[in-house]
Amino acid sequence: MTSERTDLILQRVEKWGGDDMPTLVLGLRQSCNGAADPWDDEYLVAVVHYLDERVRLWQQPSDPIDVHVKGMCRQAVWIGRAELAARKLTEAV
Repeated sequence: MTSERTDLILQRVEKWGGDDMPTLVLGLRQSCNGAADPWDDEYLVAVVHYLDERVRLWQQPSDPIDVHVKGMCRQAVWIGRAELAARKLTEAV
């Protein structure tokens, strides 16, 4: 029997590959701020969901690096949600 956290990670790896959280965070940011090609909606939604769930399931940070990575994930979720909302708004206009 695996944990909810492990299941989440394995599902992501199976569908999208095994990028680590800092790589996902930085990629999301670049996709949303124009530093890289924008991710399609499906992938952006998947990454936002994954990072949001990882934050929700986060075990107590054990050191300052954990605290910062968790904070980066939270910020990326907010950036991703804002980007998705902006896209919906643009489609509606």
